[in-house]
Amino acid sequence: MNKKVLLVDDHQMVLDGLANLIVSEMPDIDIKTSADPIEFLETLTPNSDIALVVTDLFMLKMNGLAFASAIRDRASDLPVLLLSGVEEDLTEEAILSSGASGFVSKKVGHKALFEGMRAAMDGKTYINGKVSERPSASAVRSLERANGESFRYPKLSERQVEVLKLIAAGESNRDISDQLMISENTVKSHIKILFSELGVNKRAACVRQARVFGLI
Repeated sequence: MNKKVLLVDDHQMVLDGLANLIVSEMPDIDIKTSADPIEFLETLTPNSDIALVVTDLFMLKMNGLAFASAIRDRASDLPVLLLSGVEEDLTEEAILSSGASGFVSKKVGHKALFEGMRAAMDGKTYINGKVSERPSASAVRSLERANGESFRYPKLSERQVEVLKLIAAGESNRDISDQLMISENTVKSHIKILFSELGVNKRAACVRQARVFGLI
């Protein structure tokens, strides 16, 4: 039985072209497509028959890293492969922390995409041409379940997101206070909530984790 692979990209022309390419080169794969990551998440269940999700990294409705995290929450064993033409500041830590199994740059040849898809479906990690025998994100999620941990998307107010963006810009508490016209104590309260929601205790880690969730 052919494996089902879902392609997600909010550019229909890119989506159609990629689907045709994979079908022509991987006859054992059945392709499904979606231009709306949120719509897909609303129908995703733990017993999904999809073997792999290949998603663009930058989409209007949802960042690919946040999308991978949300998939992890709903179908913990479903591998996700990120695809993008922009990879600056995208670290292996950010990719794997999101729950994705790997990343393929659109700048490389299509053979790398096929190799990455095979690796992800085989439970391996794949980062830009390098296949690792280390277990993919699904193994990390199994460990999380064993430790009683679970994924929860951070719930932030508009003001907290504003504070978060200023932290990412390198602003001090005093600078944030001045720009948002709030007291420094209020800034500290917002930062405390940010740290709690993102599961960190330092500003740099807060920024990294926020990028994983697509918050900044």
